[in-house]
Amino acid sequence: MSLKRIVLRYIIVTLFVASSSAMQLLRAVVPYALSYSTLLFAQMIAVVSILGLFQIIPGVNWAPSWPRPSPRTPSIPSGGGRFHPPSS
Repeated sequence: MSLKRIVLRYIIVTLFVASSSAMQLLRAVVPYALSYSTLLFAQMIAVVSILGLFQIIPGVNWAPSWPRPSPRTPSIPSGGGRFHPPSS
C-alpha cells in the first residue's frame, strides 16, 4: 500500500469521526440556541416598546400610523373634489 493511499484513508477516517462528533455537539447545542434566541428576541421587542412608550426612541407601537398634516397644508376643497366652473 502506498503512502498516498494511507494518508487518504487517514483523512477520510478523520472526517467521519469529526462529522459524527459535530452531529453529537449540534444535538446538544441547537435546542439551547433556539430557546435562548427566542427569549432574546422577546426581550429586544420589550425594550424597544418601553423606550418608545417614553418617547426615548420612536417606537413602532406608540407612533402614529400616519403623518399628521402641518397647519400650513392646504385643505381639500369642498364639493368632493369635482370641478365647479366659476359662476358669472
